[in-house]
Amino acid sequence: MIIRRVFVLFQPTAMIQMNQSLSIDHQLALGLLSAAMVCQRDDLVQNLIVSLREDGVKRTVLHEIILQAYLHDGYATALEGVNLLQHVWPVEANHDIESYADWERWHSRGEVLFRTIYGSVADRVREGVAEASPELSSWMLHEGYGKVLARPGVDTVTRELCTVAVLIMKHRPKQLFSHLRGAIRVGIDVNTLRNLIQSIEKELGDGEHLNLAKNLVEKLTI
Repeated sequence: MIIRRVFVLFQPTAMIQMNQSLSIDHQLALGLLSAAMVCQRDDLVQNLIVSLREDGVKRTVLHEIILQAYLHDGYATALEGVNLLQHVWPVEANHDIESYADWERWHSRGEVLFRTIYGSVADRVREGVAEASPELSSWMLHEGYGKVLARPGVDTVTRELCTVAVLIMKHRPKQLFSHLRGAIRVGIDVNTLRNLIQSIEKELGDGEHLNLAKNLVEKLTI
């Protein structure tokens, strides 16, 4: 089974503290699934869905991780992902979803999560984005962090690890380094980040994007 091959290649110095049931192996598998969606490896995505299902991971977790891919890789990736999930693990659609009437709540929870990810540099980051595009600054907070990444169903640690996985595949060094630092802030061990990169390399092959990611992770330890 694929999930059994996503093994821990470095022993973490400390276990991630979080109040939910996903193991580090599950988180790494979800990160690999996110990376596989970006490079359209539907065979690997399907195998990971099956393995995670057999391992007891809830379908809602998979659904949420696939949904959030649209933030960094577009609607096409998310749409292909949910269609594949429905094919492999069919359920009746749940039409009780959040709506834009929840805008103020999205703003509040987005603000909290944004400051959690960016810490002391949150205001500087937001101001920098606003200088280039006030629209993107607003959308980043409401749409990205409030509507999507702060949704219930998956913990922040897992979401951030999957965000890192997508940005590795997108070869976006600035955003990747920001989210690597965010991953550390939410409690992800540096060795877990190394494990994520090596699991991607093992299943999807090497490349300049992975060399970049390795170098950026090592900068976190300086």
